[in-house]
Amino acid sequence: MPLVIQAQAVNGQSTLNRILRLMSPTGAFFDIGIDTSGNLFVNSNQTNGILKLSPAGQLTVPDLVLSNLQTAPGGSVDLAAGSNGAVYKQ
Repeated sequence: MPLVIQAQAVNGQSTLNRILRLMSPTGAFFDIGIDTSGNLFVNSNQTNGILKLSPAGQLTVPDLVLSNLQTAPGGSVDLAAGSNGAVYKQ
């Protein structure tokens, strides 16, 4: 799908630190920006805070889904997901 600039912010309109909004014809969107703490973020119309990358390199993904996590050859598992969604290094 090509990138089309649909609109521009006007004076006085808050962009909430958004740099870019990618929007589908159905109205679904992803916002990409940098917050006041310097974190790169990705949000969508469905949830706030899909992904955050701090200036120190810490990656935060609140709803990480690892549906195809399998045992590595040799029987070891490097990562495991807990019932609360936390990912643990084994």
